[in-house]
Amino acid sequence: MERFPIFVLVLLHPAYSIVTPYHPVPECAADAPFVVPNFKANWFKAVEYCHYLGRSLVTVATEQKQHAIDQLLDAADSYPREQSYWCGANDLADGDNFHWHLTGRPIAIGWTNWRDELHRREQAGEMDAFKVRCVSMSRTADDVEELQQQQELPSSSPSPPPFSWIWTVANCWKELYFICERTGGISGCR
Repeated sequence: MERFPIFVLVLLHPAYSIVTPYHPVPECAADAPFVVPNFKANWFKAVEYCHYLGRSLVTVATEQKQHAIDQLLDAADSYPREQSYWCGANDLADGDNFHWHLTGRPIAIGWTNWRDELHRREQAGEMDAFKVRCVSMSRTADDVEELQQQQELPSSSPSPPPFSWIWTVANCWKELYFICERTGGISGCR
């Protein structure tokens, strides 16, 4: 007697599904200039997720945009201030020369908001394939204290307030919060 294998197809009930972050995003309004998803991701996943939303990882190439980001993160109680946030720059293709992912433009050509030159080069001494460096924005306790001291100093002419979210370098595989921005036309927020 010959035996034939029997295959059983199991269908999942519609109530069961795999949960991923790729579901409608309640915080994503189509007309909002920025979206801050409520989960952490490495830099590559952050780029992918922003693209999923029809957006891109934020490019902070002007003082005006940095002020807008500062206001967004400082004004809302829902964004943790002790955390860092990915923005859209890295030195993956050209070690120690950071470029904006969306435009390919070198950061050094335009306006920058590095904490300081030493901090930007902090991890560059030992370049290898596993030390990939991407740009994040952070606001550490030391940064806040320094900013408060700067704001308390008397000055003869009014100057704009210092930026509260400064650029730092982090390993791209580290999981951080991130900011997506609307670029061009209408966002494809899902």
